[in-house]
Amino acid sequence: MDAANPYSELNDNFPATFFLPEQIGDLPRVVTAENKDGLKQLLHILHQHGYFILFNPRWDTHFTSPRREHFEATRNFFEEKKFSTL
Repeated sequence: MDAANPYSELNDNFPATFFLPEQIGDLPRVVTAENKDGLKQLLHILHQHGYFILFNPRWDTHFTSPRREHFEATRNFFEEKKFSTL
């Protein structure tokens, strides 16, 4: 995966095989992402389990701006609590 390569094209990296250091959820220790959607799903799972993921800024925003589910839930909680200033 060319996360640090400024000339990287995301679609040139498939299929991509990842060797996980330990069992993570239901994932096998060796995972293959066949396409961009598979990679998004894998990186989301890894990020949710506390792994730091290096993202290439040239990739789409789903990769470059990940947020953990707890962050999203907390943000949504406070958004719902906002009062109108009108």
